[in-house]
This record gives sequence, C-alpha cells and structure tokens, in this order.
Amino acid sequence: MSKSMTTESKELASEKWSVSTDEEHYVGEYESKEDAIEAGIEDAEIEQSGGFWIGRCMPPIQPEEVFRAEEWIDDVHDHEDYCSDWADGQFDPTDHHIEELNTEVRKVMSAWLDRHNLRPTHWSIEQASIRHVGAVAKLKSD
Repeated sequence: MSKSMTTESKELASEKWSVSTDEEHYVGEYESKEDAIEAGIEDAEIEQSGGFWIGRCMPPIQPEEVFRAEEWIDDVHDHEDYCSDWADGQFDPTDHHIEELNTEVRKVMSAWLDRHNLRPTHWSIEQASIRHVGAVAKLKSD
C-alpha cells in the first residue's frame, strides 16, 4: 500500500507544532498548540526576546507526487532521436495515456521509496504566527 498523502490526508496527519525565536529556525515537535506556546514562552524568556513564533509541522509532498508525465514526454520529444521530421506523430500520447502513465509510474516510485526507506522525515512549517511574551502571559493569567 502506498504511503503517499493527498493534501487532505496530509493536513489530517499533522497535529504537531514547533517553535522558533527567530522565525527561521524551528525546533521541537509538540503535540498541541498550547504545548508549543508554553515552550515558546520559556525559549523567549531564556533568550530574552520579546516574542516567538509557533507553526504547524507539515510533511512535505511525497517524492512520487513530483513526477509529471508531461515533463517526461517533453524530454522525449526534445531528445535527438525524436525531434526531427521523421519522428513527427510517432510519440503523441493522449491525455488519458498521460494520466495512466502518471498513476503507474507513481506506484512504482512509491514502492521503491518504501523498499529503500527513502521517505522524507523532515517537515515544513505552515500557519506560522508570532506571539509576544507579555501578551501571552497576560492571556494565561486572565
């Protein structure tokens, strides 16, 4: 079974949050937004900064989803064996053929990635927002 994620399942898969004191380098994975805020307050106090950022940890698009049959077909058309007059019309797949190729190749890529344990383990940050330490502390005391 493929471990490839659609955008919808990708969003449902991540409920982890991370913290940054410089908006660029995020550290830690927290199970909830509230846990990330608590860690952010501590980090900001240690670094004596006025605030911190929290963001949702999201897995990247899976590598096989980056494959595009259209690009491969363009590369074939540009190859010296296919770009001359004698090759016109010999390699002209339909939209249905292209979609079928995308599906089939991605299945093979997915199996290969799984077999060799090459799935990405990093994450990207989405829904980042800044928190000001004084404002967060006030909200917590109310």
